[in-house]
Amino acid sequence: MMAMARVIVVDDVPESVRLIEMVLRADKHDVTIADTPEGGLELLTTFPVDLVIVDQNMPRMTGESMLERVGLLWPHTARLMLTADPRIKNEDSRPYPVMYKPFRLPELRAMVTKLTTTKRV
Repeated sequence: MMAMARVIVVDDVPESVRLIEMVLRADKHDVTIADTPEGGLELLTTFPVDLVIVDQNMPRMTGESMLERVGLLWPHTARLMLTADPRIKNEDSRPYPVMYKPFRLPELRAMVTKLTTTKRV
């Protein structure tokens, strides 16, 4: 059986994190959660992951700021931003995709599969 991806999910809304964690664990991914971008970055210093999923709207640091740091420090780590903000456009020149809340679980699963299989060596 193929080893699934290691994923960090960062969101300050516990229900969102739990839902994503539950879905990804059901798909056999190794999921770690953080409720702040700072906590997510701290986790990244302790072990490598294949994908970071982060909510855009959080206190102290936006998801976008966190993903910029992830891209600089861990350039081979796939990134995915979640947001309910309609002003953020997927067409903007970001090196990672944006999924809009509320998203459908099949779409999330497909995106995680796409990001974790294309980034693997």
